[in-house]
Amino acid sequence: MKYYIIDALGPFIDPYNCPYNWSKIPFHFYEKMDNPDISFEEIIKRFEVFIRKISQIGYNAISIDDLPHMIILDIYSPELKQKLEKFGRLYQKLVRICNENNINVFVNFDIMYFNDDIKKFTQNKDKLVIELIKESINQLFNNYEVQGVISRFGECDGIDGRGIFKSKLTLRTPKQAKRYIKEILPIFGQYNKQWIFRTWVIGGSKLGDMIWNEKTFRSVFGNINSQNLIISMKYGESDFFRNMELNPLFHLKGHKKIIELQTKREYDFFGELPYFTGWEYENFYHQLKDNSELVGIMVWCQTGGWGRSNRITFLENSSPFVELNTISTLNIFKGNSAEKEIRDNLKDSKMISFLKNYNALSNIILYPSDNTKMYLNKVYVPPIIWFYWGNVSINGFTASFVKYLYKRCPKIENSEFEELRKLGRDCNMVDIDFYIDTLSILYCVRKTLHSELSEEQMSQNIAEYAYKCKFLSFSLKNPKYSKKWIFLFNLIFRKDKKYRIIDKILLNKIFITYIPHL
Repeated sequence: MKYYIIDALGPFIDPYNCPYNWSKIPFHFYEKMDNPDISFEEIIKRFEVFIRKISQIGYNAISIDDLPHMIILDIYSPELKQKLEKFGRLYQKLVRICNENNINVFVNFDIMYFNDDIKKFTQNKDKLVIELIKESINQLFNNYEVQGVISRFGECDGIDGRGIFKSKLTLRTPKQAKRYIKEILPIFGQYNKQWIFRTWVIGGSKLGDMIWNEKTFRSVFGNINSQNLIISMKYGESDFFRNMELNPLFHLKGHKKIIELQTKREYDFFGELPYFTGWEYENFYHQLKDNSELVGIMVWCQTGGWGRSNRITFLENSSPFVELNTISTLNIFKGNSAEKEIRDNLKDSKMISFLKNYNALSNIILYPSDNTKMYLNKVYVPPIIWFYWGNVSINGFTASFVKYLYKRCPKIENSEFEELRKLGRDCNMVDIDFYIDTLSILYCVRKTLHSELSEEQMSQNIAEYAYKCKFLSFSLKNPKYSKKWIFLFNLIFRKDKKYRIIDKILLNKIFITYIPHL
């Protein structure tokens, strides 16, 4: 493989002003400053440390936000041009640091980002949007020594997004996406650069199933043959959840591909708990190691999700578990085994035993043993017992949904938690009580959702636990199973990929109407 890419979000984060949404750099924080140079100098210092560390580990490329802050279009106001000149000077220094350390740079951008000037120029016309993207990429390649760009098309800035530029979903159909690719791609051949096109999509529009639907995938990429195009996919058919099977689209022939992996797992509490990704990623590696079209990995060590964790990987308050995952992921995709990685990085046999037992117990609590698969219109429904990142909802809807999917609650004796606690103490783990108490209360959540623990007892458990935890919150409201939800679940969920009439007529219309505007 040629590219071992890691996200470079961390150095841009002020450790005392960490964002809640980790989807991209909080540009608004710097945009509102009259003179951001002091803050930019701090970014440069953190960036130098980060680049040095990831280079020593063996990563050879970064993904960095973002294209609109690195270029200046003629259509912009003088005030905006002046502000972006300061960002341009910052990025010139950051790219230079990467070049000096033999790190390739890939620049992120959304198809499509907007401000008032861009809206006025493009007038919602594809032809003008494409023209603007082409001009932006041309300017990027003329002004910076970068390897290429990474485009996100199926997700946009959330309602909490702030700042000069805000993206919105623009590509809605396979035909439209293909036209954009065919018209923009020649630029990359001209400059001998790479376009990494991500297939992740949140389910809205006719492109909403491109991450798993072979028909949609072929409609977009069929008959496009270019050495300058790389298709990037998350490892499964959904987001970064555990127990996912490898996305079968990796085995389709005809295009270079990259697999996306997350080491600060957003649904595993952002590196606050000792979760290890190595065994799962080793399984993916063995399925892909003979795939000549896999040209790299893209590792998310910081990016992704809404969460309160203030840990910044390889920098301030870094998580040792995220660092373990980030180092081991790279080495696994270079041929090492997960077992070798934990032996080399942990060394202590008791610590290794603790890590294995903790992960096994957490998997029983959070995920079903039979890996139940469900689809909601164009979206794969994850096999986890709640839907949000750090907000654990315990209510009638989730109780009914959990019982609908998983008929029985797993049986875990209190002694299993205590044995694991003792093992952690034998390893001199400072936060062992916090780790075990978190597992314990998550198990209480499952028991409550299965009506095996009362709402009163759950409320008491939450109150006793809440002061210990800064990244988990609980919403508890009448967590009683109700049959009234079963009709709805049977109506909207299905167990295989094949669409039903109701998906095509009713649910698809709802998703097309509402999802793109969230």
